[in-house]
Amino acid sequence: MLSRISIGASLAVIATALLGLSALADVPSPTKSVATVKATYELIGNGTYTSKDKTLNRKWTVKNTYTVTANMIAQAPSAFPAIHPQDAEQNTAQADAMATSNALRGDMASMIAHAEKIEGICGDDEACITRETMKMAQQADPKTVAKNAKAAKETKAPKMSQTRYQVFIGDGQTGSHSIAESMTVDAYDPGCYKEPNSRCLSEIVTTGAGPSTEGGSAKAGTQAASEVDLEKGSLRLTLPLPVTVVAKETINTRRPGNTSGTKDVKRRLDNLGLDLKVAQACASPCKTASGVKTFDVRDAQGEPAKLKVTWTFQRG
Repeated sequence: MLSRISIGASLAVIATALLGLSALADVPSPTKSVATVKATYELIGNGTYTSKDKTLNRKWTVKNTYTVTANMIAQAPSAFPAIHPQDAEQNTAQADAMATSNALRGDMASMIAHAEKIEGICGDDEACITRETMKMAQQADPKTVAKNAKAAKETKAPKMSQTRYQVFIGDGQTGSHSIAESMTVDAYDPGCYKEPNSRCLSEIVTTGAGPSTEGGSAKAGTQAASEVDLEKGSLRLTLPLPVTVVAKETINTRRPGNTSGTKDVKRRLDNLGLDLKVAQACASPCKTASGVKTFDVRDAQGEPAKLKVTWTFQRG
């Protein structure tokens, strides 16, 4: 029973800290309301390559666009962050609560030990229990008792808002895509002796457009999630990533051993190792935010390209 009292005392200190209120820069969205994040991914690249011995020439262009809209559901506001790092005030509050809890736990451990000793001496003899308990109280170090009592009394709950942070959890995404890629390969090959200068030309064109589906469903799972610091005006956001899509690749080649024709190919961005986390200040009321991220990447053919991600966030 005494150990439960100790735990209850420490929890009471923490609970008191969480109940402090301070002025908010904004108000939270209604719980279960929907926030949205929209992101447009533009993969653009072009270039040429010629080998040192002039036996191979390549020319390519890439212009792929993916759009994603993810819904996120508002959770009940909290005093402590789930995505934001804790600030100094919160770290201090937790440290103070832990210190007080440890002090109380130490006192309780000593009291339990004394209680067990008294039980061994007295059994069920109530007069003996009363006598030994009084002895225990008289033997207690008055300085330690006063010090712990003062520490518990002086532990002040910081004025922390109970509704400072609000998390929005991803609830699926929809999207669309447009794929436009081309590559021309001009290569010397003895097998192309019938061609001028024994060089064979190959052309590869990849196209596709439409809604981006996952498993036949227009709505896909999403990694999108966000948190708003309503007091400091800060947004932490993980952008949604486009799903893998299917495009048509048409090859027209004269090179011996290679086959012309059309086949399905996949295009994806989840294999590029993109850092899609956003940390951004937002002006009150912090209901909308926007930004741009850029990356140097390689396209599906391994050629250098630029990826630009433009995003917007909005909550109710």
